Formats: sequence, C-alpha cells, structure tokens
Amino acid sequence: MNRRSSFLEQMNERLEEMKEKTGEQKSEFRAKREEYILEMKEKIDKINTEIAELESRAQDAKETVRKKLEPRIEELQERASEGQIKLRELGKATDKSWEGIKASADTLWKNIGRTIEEIKRAFQESRQG
Repeated sequence: MNRRSSFLEQMNERLEEMKEKTGEQKSEFRAKREEYILEMKEKIDKINTEIAELESRAQDAKETVRKKLEPRIEELQERASEGQIKLRELGKATDKSWEGIKASADTLWKNIGRTIEEIKRAFQESRQG
C-alpha cells in the first residue's frame, strides 16, 4: 500500500507540474497574441494615414494620373477595411483558429504594403514622365 501511495503522489506531482507548464504556455501565447494585435492596430493606423496622403496626392495630380490611380486607392481602402475585419477576427479567435486567421491577416498586410508601394511608384513615374 505504501508503494502505491508513493506512486500516486509522484503522479499527482507530475500532473501538477504539467498543469503549471500548460498554464505558462497559454499565458505566453496570450501575451504574444495581444502583442500581435497591437502591432496590427498600429499598422492599420499607419495604412489609413498613408491612404489619406495618397488621396491628397491624387487630388493634386494630373487628371490622367488621378483617373489611373483612384481605382487603386479605392482598392487599397477596401483592403484596409478588410484589415479592420481581420483585426476583429483576431481578437475573437480561439486558440485553434488563431494561426489560420493570423496567416490570412499577414498575407493581407503584405498585399496592402505592395499596393501602397505600387501607387507611390506610379506617382513618381508620373512626375518623371
């Protein structure tokens, strides 16, 4: 009986250690998740600022350039709206759905960044041409 109770005590101790580690891992995951969400909020703010600047530049541009770039800026605004939606999804994501939503959001941010750069390049080219 003594060996059995000793074994059970050891098993309970190991179980408690595992629970503690799992709790620490979850806490670390939540911290990383919150940090990522804050970064995304900052990115959205930056993107909205850049969109406003691009809109202003488009208003001052030649009509041909403006007509060419306005649809791209509208596309960028739509993607920024999608970013807001992704941000809300990330905030509500379960541990299981987090990685999929995060990957989708990362792709969206990359696409937004590319679109901004393309629009900026088009403005530069219009000044040179």
